[in-house]
Amino acid sequence: MKIKNLILVFFALLIITGCAKSRPELSAQEYNNKIISFQIQAVDAVNEYFTTLEKKYDGQNLAELYIGLRDQLRSLQDKASLQEGRRRETMLKDAVVDYISGLQLALDNYERPVVELIGAYSGSASEFYRRDTQIFSNYTTQFSQSLAKLDAQMETAQSQFSKKYKFEVEKK
Repeated sequence: MKIKNLILVFFALLIITGCAKSRPELSAQEYNNKIISFQIQAVDAVNEYFTTLEKKYDGQNLAELYIGLRDQLRSLQDKASLQEGRRRETMLKDAVVDYISGLQLALDNYERPVVELIGAYSGSASEFYRRDTQIFSNYTTQFSQSLAKLDAQMETAQSQFSKKYKFEVEKK
């Protein structure tokens, strides 16, 4: 009797797992494009932030603008980490998540102090620029160096992924 019950349970499990909804696996190229889109959106968000500061920013609510960027990057990182499409393949996804995380870290280390400095500032603009120009320059240089490292790591990961799955990456 026990053997009969075990056989019934086995077949029931087989039927249940066989009928379970499974998502089709994306091709390597489709997966690459989907997961890289999160990295592209993150770069676009950072570019938009700095463009806004350079061209349109009126000096008000800088902290809010910065927090908005951080929230947007956090959301993109979460979406990238949840992206499905390639079974047992996490190298490229991990690289994109690490890239976005690295952007957040670079912003925290090199942009947030500038935001805090500007937010706490009162006095003449000439005094501000004379005193703090070197600080801004140092943060900008360090931020640029961090981005260069992130870009190199991302390019390496995407190159390895495309070689593994034998497709060409479109250069933009």
